[in-house]
Amino acid sequence: MSHPQGRAWCKRMLQLQVNDGTSCMVNSPLSPNEADVLRQQMGRPLAWLRFAPPLELEFAQSLRQQQRRNTLFTLGFLGVLWLCFAAFDWWRIQGMLGTGKELQFVLGVMLQRWVVISLFLCTLYVLLHPHTRLRTHVVWVMLSVVGCGCGLVVSSYTLKVLEAPELSMAILLTVVVALYPLGIRLRQALAMAATVCLFATVAGPWLLQTPAQLQEHWMMVVVLWLTLVLSGVTAYFRERAWREQFLLRRLLDWESYHDPLTGLANRRMFREQFQRNILHAKREKEPLFLALIDIDHFKLYNDLYGHQAGDEVLRLVGNLLARYARRPLDMAVRLAGEEFALAAYDESVDSLRVRMEQLLIDLHGLNLAHDASVTAPYVTVSIGLAQVRSDDTVDSVFRLADSLLLQAKEQGRNRVCGVASIVLPVINPRRPSWAQQAAAMGPDS
Repeated sequence: MSHPQGRAWCKRMLQLQVNDGTSCMVNSPLSPNEADVLRQQMGRPLAWLRFAPPLELEFAQSLRQQQRRNTLFTLGFLGVLWLCFAAFDWWRIQGMLGTGKELQFVLGVMLQRWVVISLFLCTLYVLLHPHTRLRTHVVWVMLSVVGCGCGLVVSSYTLKVLEAPELSMAILLTVVVALYPLGIRLRQALAMAATVCLFATVAGPWLLQTPAQLQEHWMMVVVLWLTLVLSGVTAYFRERAWREQFLLRRLLDWESYHDPLTGLANRRMFREQFQRNILHAKREKEPLFLALIDIDHFKLYNDLYGHQAGDEVLRLVGNLLARYARRPLDMAVRLAGEEFALAAYDESVDSLRVRMEQLLIDLHGLNLAHDASVTAPYVTVSIGLAQVRSDDTVDSVFRLADSLLLQAKEQGRNRVCGVASIVLPVINPRRPSWAQQAAAMGPDS
């Protein structure tokens, strides 16, 4: 997949957040088809735990949302634990007064405790903010965990030098926490854990003084790196399973909201999305239109050319409609059989009239022969175009557009009836198409 296609596909896959706080799924031209992209990804090995860029971004967003509660609990628990350590330090420093070790204890133990606590508080604030970006989330989580691990190393080794009780083996827990589900991917988690292990390895010879302390340090370093390897293997298989489940769930979601033949939104998605569009249009006082589109004499086309040829016509018409639903709140839908719908948001009647006329011209330009049609010797459509009123619902707008569609059929088909009425002349497909004739005549003709 090329980068321009990837960026466009990524925008389609992400949800559009509207002002009422609800999320809505918006369809646009499928090139390549989203379901095909997902199936292709499922057929590739996941050994390197990497998707194509658009899917990778969506997976990272999904991981953050699913593990948000777990991340908040883990970091909150560590923050409370660090507050308990800080409170205990105030009691321990009382026993060091007058020994000359006070400054070393304050700098090596107490200071880093409050630095780590500050990191936890900032991270929790960032994570609780509703509009935190993914990169910001990752950076603050990594800072908190790495700060916690490095702070624990410094405080444990300082206490060891001061011959005070310490828990240096608790550093192992930091490595485990780094590879715990915190809403980040394995590569980032491994970077955190490896940073803590590397800092512990280097800090020992720098902070410790006696050979016995250094010997104990190197034994702990070996255990630390072994913990990293074992926890990393477990985290690898866990994320691999998450990625497989993500692909399956995403594919099922896509298929439940899209028509498999054309790739357009289906009726279920239409009802959910169009209801949101109506609420949004009423609140923002923006115009919203619904066009019901029906392929003329499609049953006769199937009887003459066969269902396989009929499916190809449906795909071509679907691709054409998809090109007219590129804006975020526009939507192209296959309702059933040869029935389609097109929703247009925030567009003037004049602009919509031009677009509907161009849609008919583009369809004529396909020159899809239809010798069984009594309307024209090629495939045509009839369109009922309705505008949403202040008291309309999805059903009332649909009924209005359907009545206008029936009116277009009664008036001879191959036309638009409603807020923008358009009729195109019938042309012979063996001659230049309507689009070619219009281009030859020029804009002043």
